[in-house]
Amino acid sequence: MLSNTKLNIWSLFDDWVPYVVAERKEIVVSMDWTEFDADDHCSIVQSMQTSHGRNTPLL
Repeated sequence: MLSNTKLNIWSLFDDWVPYVVAERKEIVVSMDWTEFDADDHCSIVQSMQTSHGRNTPLL
C-alpha cells in the first residue's frame, strides 16, 4: 500500500494527528531517532505519550 504512487502518505497526517490528539489541550511528544549505519538510513518517530505509559505514533 505504501508503495502506491497515488497515495500521498504525508497528506494522511493532516487527518491522523488531529484525530489522535482529539480534545486534549496539552500533549507530551517523544521522539525516537534510529540510524542504520549499514545502509546510511535513518528514521524518526514522533509519538504522543499517554497516561497509561504507551506511545501513540503521530508522525
